[in-house]
Amino acid sequence: MPQRQFEDTRRKRLLMAAGLQWRKIAITRKSFTGAPLMPIDLNNLSRAELQKLSKDVDKALASLADREKKAALKAAELAAAEHGYSLSELTSGAAPKAKKTGSKSPAKYRNPSDASMTWTGKGRRPAWIREAQENGVDISKFEI
Repeated sequence: MPQRQFEDTRRKRLLMAAGLQWRKIAITRKSFTGAPLMPIDLNNLSRAELQKLSKDVDKALASLADREKKAALKAAELAAAEHGYSLSELTSGAAPKAKKTGSKSPAKYRNPSDASMTWTGKGRRPAWIREAQENGVDISKFEI
């Protein structure tokens, strides 16, 4: 099934589940008033005209996203109702847990030859600690 047809079928199911009417709209070069549009030559537009056009497109996309979210929410509510649940019952406690925002562990060891190289004592040992241990140096000499 071609990608476009798949997307249309998916949208149709979502809209029908939300109780909305499905209409496949043929894409034509007509404005909302029905008057034919002339092709736009973007190369001949000024910076201000292009920026206005960009803002208008952004507004239209945001509006479309809002409408699609509302339709998807309605479809989800209907699907939950078909199984005897409300959407809030199914989503309560299902929110992703926030990441821990704790601070990093303080450094416990510092390289004497380069003070910017530190190690917390956790995780993989840095090369300068491994080299020192291979040469028989006690790790406590690097403690801060």
